[in-house]
Amino acid sequence: MSSQEQIPTLDKDALHRLRRDLPVGGLDKVLKSFATELVRRGEILESLDVETGTSELAALAHGLKGSAATFGAPGLATAAEDLEIVVGTGQPEDIRRARDAAATELHGLIDELNKVVESGRL
Repeated sequence: MSSQEQIPTLDKDALHRLRRDLPVGGLDKVLKSFATELVRRGEILESLDVETGTSELAALAHGLKGSAATFGAPGLATAAEDLEIVVGTGQPEDIRRARDAAATELHGLIDELNKVVESGRL
């Protein structure tokens, strides 16, 4: 098992803190918006070429890292950080692996967010 697999998709404590800080019903709205934005970013992530789109990949990875950390998604934050670092190496195969790992984590997070919103429970 890789260290990536040991990192939770969602940090329930972080989501509880967000819920506490938002108006009633606000967390569900925010999570729905975040999931929608992740779908868009995932499409971009998967469309970028690992050889010619490195600056875009680095910028996208950096943004995903920050958003994921804010929303209590340590798995995606870590995968995005790994991608951001690997892009600097310029090795297409390493970048492709890191991009694919970030995309896998991103899709898992979208599924988890949708479950949380649908169930209304953390």
